[in-house]
Amino acid sequence: MNLGEKDDCNTRIFQRCTVDVIDMTSGGGLKLLRIIEKEPEVYIQKLIVAVSPSGVFLQRISHAIAYLTYYNYREPTFHIPEGNTIIEIRIKGAPNLQALIAGQNTHLEILSIEQCMMDRLPQTLSKMTMMKRLSITICMLSVLRLDKLLENQNLTTLDLSFNQIRQIFPANDRTGRTLSIERLDLSGNQLERLDMSVFGSMPKLTLLDMFGNRIVHLEVSKPVTLPLVNYMYFSNNLIEIFDLRNVTIPSLIFLHLRSNALKRMPSLPKMLPELNSLDLSENNLTQLDLSYFRPYQKVQYVHFPSNQISTVRTSSPMNLGEEDCISGIWQGCTIDVIDMTSGGGLKLLRTIEKEPEVYIQKLIVAERYNAKSQISSSQFQCSETDAVSAESVTRTI
Repeated sequence: MNLGEKDDCNTRIFQRCTVDVIDMTSGGGLKLLRIIEKEPEVYIQKLIVAVSPSGVFLQRISHAIAYLTYYNYREPTFHIPEGNTIIEIRIKGAPNLQALIAGQNTHLEILSIEQCMMDRLPQTLSKMTMMKRLSITICMLSVLRLDKLLENQNLTTLDLSFNQIRQIFPANDRTGRTLSIERLDLSGNQLERLDMSVFGSMPKLTLLDMFGNRIVHLEVSKPVTLPLVNYMYFSNNLIEIFDLRNVTIPSLIFLHLRSNALKRMPSLPKMLPELNSLDLSENNLTQLDLSYFRPYQKVQYVHFPSNQISTVRTSSPMNLGEEDCISGIWQGCTIDVIDMTSGGGLKLLRTIEKEPEVYIQKLIVAERYNAKSQISSSQFQCSETDAVSAESVTRTI
């Protein structure tokens, strides 16, 4: 259908048509429909409507568009009309938005709201049954009630980062229904205590992001299984106690606890067959027993910088796995570089546990010290040493 030959775009950048003003109160509706009939992407700098740029306005244009983004929404309420056929709605800035009201629809898959005044999840979320991704960020949410999401069985991604959430209530459903959430982002909120059993209703969860809260204690009030979780981020909290012994997480690969207040190693399940990376940087750890890692055979990356570690030991003989030597002559092991300031201590200790003689071409340490006098049970040679400003690590046998 051709509604006119006139080019209504004020400027064009690639496939994007930019229109300065659309006035829906004086014939602008026809102009808008004409543009979206022809253009794959339309950006309107100023839209003038009689009542609201949602509700009736959406009903009028929804048949012609699939994706809609508002960059500056000024109204206190946003209405998604019943029967809406738009697939994705994004509201980038809504400083006055306090409520979202939705009618029954089976088309909307993505809803994203940023910078708003909403203090709770919309009451009508259950009417958007096909929604796959929900994002409400930089708003005023203070409580997360997971039972409000039980009707959204297609929801796989939930991002509620940078709100003011202080409490999470579990999804207790008498019928046994669970949530389909795979990725949960609660970073940048105000949680102080976290009971991991609250996530027991999420058997499909693969990623949990709790970065930048105020968590002091993490616990598990009752045993819970999270069979598919691969990534857990708890960095930049205030965690003093981290206990996951009542959580079954066989697929966990990455556990990040950087920038917390741990004085001792986290209490983890004995069975973590896939654990690969553990970040404990910037905590208050004072000693390290390498035997801690014995159950975790796939661990390759362990980070301890900016702790207060003065003693590293092995309480019993162990083999930490992988080959660190770049070459071996007779019984000697040669290593190019060991950087003691960025996790190299673990590599060094792993090597001397296995090798009768170790030759390091370059050793980077926190301050100049006699490395040979601090390491026993191995012949140890170093051709070059660099000193940097950091903490030194001592091994006791």
